Amino acid sequence: MYTVGTFGHLYCFSIKTHKPVWNKNIKKDFGAEAGRWGFGQSPLVVDDLVVVSIQSGKTGMVAFNKLTGKVAWKSWPIGGGECYTSPMLATIGGVKQIVMFQRGVVAGVEPTTGKLLWQYAGYDGKRPIPNPVVMSDGRIFLTSGYGFGCAMIKVTKSGDKFAVKEVFKDKRSGAKVPPAILHNGFIYSNTETGDSLQCLSVDGDIKWKTGSKLSLGLGSLIIADDLIFVIGGSSGVLHLVEASPKGFNELAKAKLLSGREIWAPMALSDGMLVIRDQSQMKCVDVSKK
Repeated sequence: MYTVGTFGHLYCFSIKTHKPVWNKNIKKDFGAEAGRWGFGQSPLVVDDLVVVSIQSGKTGMVAFNKLTGKVAWKSWPIGGGECYTSPMLATIGGVKQIVMFQRGVVAGVEPTTGKLLWQYAGYDGKRPIPNPVVMSDGRIFLTSGYGFGCAMIKVTKSGDKFAVKEVFKDKRSGAKVPPAILHNGFIYSNTETGDSLQCLSVDGDIKWKTGSKLSLGLGSLIIADDLIFVIGGSSGVLHLVEASPKGFNELAKAKLLSGREIWAPMALSDGMLVIRDQSQMKCVDVSKK
């Protein structure tokens, strides 16, 4: 098991003994810069490597041997400034690669060497938090808060080279904290623009938005069985919404949490939904219609 702590300590733990196997201080050893909310990323395990985002002015990512912690490669500085995104594994143009979105730049790198395959620097996005949405046809949806809206790019491969084309970019669909979700060819997101929950086509057409009908703050969402589970970031109300581009259809709701900053991601397994606020965690049975 691999984890990055709030203060920049990367640990490899043995699941059998529950003891550390090796650890690194990415702040001290590699100049990683903590944001206002500390280090909020997840490590990525790719074959024999563990890859983490460094977000410093000198290094974008570092890959470690997952058994020993030895450095395998370091990438060039992808983007500068505060960010909370994590490395992602994707296959684009038939090539397995790591997609990383740091402030000002999204890039694809070769997993075993850290070699740059492509990059796009046309979307700034102050303090990016949501990870990109990578689609099977090479399209990548970017979104962030603070008024930067969203962008869609398409990465293609011809021969040994990759190319990037901007499909659209505007101030709509800016999700500050919760990642957007691709479901059956449509993008669902909880935006900060006052539109709240909305459904967007991959071509950039808004199919529907709730606006003031639904107050979600910065609450997270998850989709399963054509249903959107979304929690109010300030209200603690769990909303059950149909995941369909035909229109907004709320099926049920219940107040389950309380307090402020209810932003944590949810988890769903075998009909059991795990949710939490700043003081409690609950497991809710959502298997019954």
